[in-house]
Amino acid sequence: FVVADRKTNVCLGTCGAYTPPDWPENEIGWWLHPDARGRGLATEAAIAVRTFLYRFGWHTAVSYIHPTNQASKSVARRLGAKLEKIEPIRGEDHEVWRHPSPEYLGIAA
Repeated sequence: FVVADRKTNVCLGTCGAYTPPDWPENEIGWWLHPDARGRGLATEAAIAVRTFLYRFGWHTAVSYIHPTNQASKSVARRLGAKLEKIEPIRGEDHEVWRHPSPEYLGIAA
């Protein structure tokens, strides 16, 4: 999904499901243009996406975050995700942040 400015409709970033065939699990990912960061937009977008995906039938979700990406780890924490493990993804270690279940969040499929 596109993250857009509500007033100007300018694209500020993206947020959505990421499920390539070689990916270990269904992922929720986000990216914002540097000028759009620090305003809570990634958190807001990821909550909306996660709710949509859980209602669509996902039972779990993770976010793979590079160990040096402190901003994304902060978003994951605000989403209630917990660091589960470190896993190599396409040859590089990533932290696996597990999102709360739809049941825990009170989201019915």
